[in-house]
Amino acid sequence: MQLNPITHSNPTQKNYRKRTIAALSLGAVSYLLGNVDTANASTAGLQAVELGWDAVPEAGVVGYKIHVGTTSNQYTTVIDAGSVTSLVLPGLAAGSTFYVVVTAVANTGLESDFSSEVSFQTAPLLPPGGLHSLNLAWNPVSDSAVAGYRVQVGNSSRNYTSSYNVGSLTTFPVANLEFGKTYYFVVSAIGTTGLESELSSELAVKIAPPPLPGGVAMGSTSSDSSVPGVPCVKWKFPASDLGSSPEFLVSMSSDLIHWVDAGPISPNQSTVNTAGEVEFSWPIQVTSGKMFYRMTARNWMGTPVLP
Repeated sequence: MQLNPITHSNPTQKNYRKRTIAALSLGAVSYLLGNVDTANASTAGLQAVELGWDAVPEAGVVGYKIHVGTTSNQYTTVIDAGSVTSLVLPGLAAGSTFYVVVTAVANTGLESDFSSEVSFQTAPLLPPGGLHSLNLAWNPVSDSAVAGYRVQVGNSSRNYTSSYNVGSLTTFPVANLEFGKTYYFVVSAIGTTGLESELSSELAVKIAPPPLPGGVAMGSTSSDSSVPGVPCVKWKFPASDLGSSPEFLVSMSSDLIHWVDAGPISPNQSTVNTAGEVEFSWPIQVTSGKMFYRMTARNWMGTPVLP
């Protein structure tokens, strides 16, 4: 009889064969779309991390358990993950180190050995006010010669004044970013011989909420006034503020009390791009005799006051 490596081999025996999970992957997330807004103490103090692991292929495996602790090999919290192979751990204290292992659970109730341990550190809690932390993430380089990665940061394009060797991590919280400034980020891979790869594409982020869209008006999707078109909301946005990573929301109401959002609308959905402005034309559906519309912009730093 073929024995399942994780199930009870014989009800009368106490020696069980268990399978250790092959690998445990780690990706960082937070409640604020991958970023930590330290101006808001109610959310900045708690962070979240997404864990992923390889599935155990045996038919007898019915689920997994996550074991978490703040000391290596000492796990004080156990979370039943069910049958999924990824899970977000919420409510993690800022500036703390956590240690995690995963076990597989068989349909007999038996539990596998621990996976290899993974440790990670949450971003520090920065002073409230004008400083913020942004959690960068990038795709790993699938090359066995890659030993780690280096993150570079600067206040002007292609001019990087800060450098961080982050080891084999593929996510890194860059702290002490000043409110209102634009930062430029690149990542490079470091080989086992010490050689460094070319720089990744540059990411520019403005550490501030986006401004409100300008020139908001009703219009038609047809440029010819003699040809009927689809009703739409049109607006403009400064091209210089696209670095704030904005997204837009068109809200509509029939009574100015109950509002329904049609969005979010990203900058790449613009209809016209000029040197100074990006223009949008968003089709709408008129569902009653009189409709009201409003427009706002938001990003991970917040939402401006509605016009």
